[in-house]
Amino acid sequence: MSSRSPPGGGRGLRERHDTGPTYLRKFCLRFLCRNFGETCAGWCGLGMIMRMHHTVGGVARPFHVDCQDAVGRLRAALIGLYAAVGADPARPQDVSRRFRLDKSLTWKISRALHLDDPFAAAAVLPGASGIEILVDVMARHEAPAEIVAAVRRASEEYERVIDIHTGDRETLRLILDSMGRNGKALELSRRQAYRGSSGIWGVQCEVRVAAQCIAPNAANADRLDLAFVGGWTDIRRLRPIPRWPILDVRHWRDDGTEADGAGARPPTPRYAPLADPDGDDGGWILRDFCAGEMPEVFACQHGDGIRFELGDGPIGRTGDFTCFTGYVSRDAASRYASEGDQYGQLRTGVSFPAASLLFDLFVHADLKEALAPEVQHFGRLPRDIVESDPSQVLPMAADVLQLGRNPSVATPLVPRYDAMIDSAMAAAGWSRADFHLLRIVYAYPPVLSTIGLRFPLAQR
Repeated sequence: MSSRSPPGGGRGLRERHDTGPTYLRKFCLRFLCRNFGETCAGWCGLGMIMRMHHTVGGVARPFHVDCQDAVGRLRAALIGLYAAVGADPARPQDVSRRFRLDKSLTWKISRALHLDDPFAAAAVLPGASGIEILVDVMARHEAPAEIVAAVRRASEEYERVIDIHTGDRETLRLILDSMGRNGKALELSRRQAYRGSSGIWGVQCEVRVAAQCIAPNAANADRLDLAFVGGWTDIRRLRPIPRWPILDVRHWRDDGTEADGAGARPPTPRYAPLADPDGDDGGWILRDFCAGEMPEVFACQHGDGIRFELGDGPIGRTGDFTCFTGYVSRDAASRYASEGDQYGQLRTGVSFPAASLLFDLFVHADLKEALAPEVQHFGRLPRDIVESDPSQVLPMAADVLQLGRNPSVATPLVPRYDAMIDSAMAAAGWSRADFHLLRIVYAYPPVLSTIGLRFPLAQR
């Protein structure tokens, strides 16, 4: 049969009917491109560029590679733009005045250009609209066209990286914050969580204070005595709360089980208060160092530990108060390692929102094995930690400060802190001159988390 179509209507009508859908699709495509030509062309081109530049062998490149490359190109292009118009990235105020640009924009760009870490730079880079404002102004100040174009290309590429990997800048900030570059792990997230947790839990404080002391037992140097001074400054209620636990103290082995369980307790009492045991609080509350509208404080035996709970009180600033507790535990733990118990671990839980954590560890001069501990941060309170579960470990952006032997302990975070420590040391029969101080100061510690210091126990 001939493939040529005969003249006349019959065959032509049938062919038109068969190919109608194809014709319609072509018509619609032409119509769309004719009306949205630039948008469609840009979208199609973007998809091709995304596939070309963000995959290797058909496999998507990881976020850190794409981000590092895109930020590096954008920084290099911006440095070239500044050089082309004689602008100094180190003088953002001068750039703002000369080019009549918003000073916050020039400050952000200056910061980004002076940060060699691309992820730190990404956290401060302005958005695409800010980059375009800068480029447009400098183009009018005779920046070469090819340099202007290079900045725009680099900015577009960076925005594509954000779109591919995070979808928006808010998510990008969370990713960069969670990665914790330059010792600032979760700084933004912790600050935001503090405010959110304060509203959710209905309570907050300025400083969570935890000071722990370890020393050889006077009667048996193979055993350790422990002392604790802890509390909260400027506690504020945001709604009525009948009772709130502020401290739960136990001893733990490496595997998370309670140390010295039933049948293995030392003959001496596990805990003894540091204040007068004949007082109204049984000596558990350091009343000489508390302040403000103190509510009733309940000290309850809880399993193999002690739980302290605060009573209710006024909402807001008029009810602000500071509360400290303290105890000493004699013959509390072995100084030496044993099977399943290779580390000494001193931890403090953050049971409600605090703007800062002050965690001090006083180590007796004879316990040299404890002078270089590692910092641990868990997303659980102490009793719930399972160390074999890596999902419980949080990034920790705080260093241990070595403040030496017989240190000055005063800090603006806690009024009369040095006097409180000396009082607690005297009550335990110790002198600060015999101790080294290791200190952690940590902003916005996450609520319901635990900060700890771990050191290898001595070997026999």
